[in-house]
Amino acid sequence: AATEGAATEEGTVGISGVIDVAIIGGGPCGLAVALALRKASPAATIAVFERDAHLKPVGSSVVISSSGWAALKCIDPDVCKRLKAQSAPIEFLRVVPLDDDTGKAAAPGLARGALRLFGAVNTALKFLRLPSLA
Repeated sequence: AATEGAATEEGTVGISGVIDVAIIGGGPCGLAVALALRKASPAATIAVFERDAHLKPVGSSVVISSSGWAALKCIDPDVCKRLKAQSAPIEFLRVVPLDDDTGKAAAPGLARGALRLFGAVNTALKFLRLPSLA
């Protein structure tokens, strides 16, 4: 178990004592895992470590697949409902090659990132003794 706080530009913040679970990354996956673990073990000390000290727009979007929505609904239907009310569905997504001559994808790392997210959600579901996604 960790015993120190998270380091930021402003110094060490928020945590003192023993941390039962440390989650690296405060993105959708990290926050979903934190929520699932909190529901599974309310007495556990859970810390989410995020490199950015403040939330701010960074010029990107967040996409949650149908499997991700299903996992979030299993974790907390209320959070799922509130998040859907604040989101806009993507009806169609097409990856356009950067160079038509080479045919290389515009986002070659996208599939690896999606697999990591899918694996993390399944790991959390396994921890909660819930059925894994496909």
